[in-house]
Amino acid sequence: MDTPGLLQRDDDYRNKMELLTLAALQHLPSSVMFVADLTEECGTSVADQWLIRQELKQRFPNKPWIDVLSKEDLLQDVWQEAAAIRQQHQQQQGGGQDGGGDGGDVAGSVQTAVQFAAALGDAVRVSSVTEEGFRQLQQELVVLLKSRAALEQSAAAAAADAEAAAAEGGEQLLPTAL
Repeated sequence: MDTPGLLQRDDDYRNKMELLTLAALQHLPSSVMFVADLTEECGTSVADQWLIRQELKQRFPNKPWIDVLSKEDLLQDVWQEAAAIRQQHQQQQGGGQDGGGDGGDVAGSVQTAVQFAAALGDAVRVSSVTEEGFRQLQQELVVLLKSRAALEQSAAAAAADAEAAAAEGGEQLLPTAL
């Protein structure tokens, strides 16, 4: 499901479409594909996009999640600087984490496109004019959907097992109650 975007503001000031987005994420079985525009051509600053992402991650910690950085072809200098920051951070950490995931120590207070890209080293980058990045995005979505399906199947099996155990326990209690 594609939802309207969110602006960085309190819920009391969000419009009906933003509230619909939050309600859909809250109440429907869904995953999040967070798309950030580090060129800021979308009209929202990089810092605000980071804050929106952090808010959603905090509100929906158990939602399957994919980060996408758009306009990859317009930001070559950003990718190079971000890679250098991640490499420096990795060296400081003794070869540990590469700065992917939720950003960890690399993120801090994100204000620039370079900081955003460095914090999300494992984000999928897609081009604004070519198909570059879309194959990786498709693969990530397939993995996400398969893992979600596996979780749902596991939950359904656990619920069926619990129901069967409850029914079996009820049968055992019924004869002794007579």
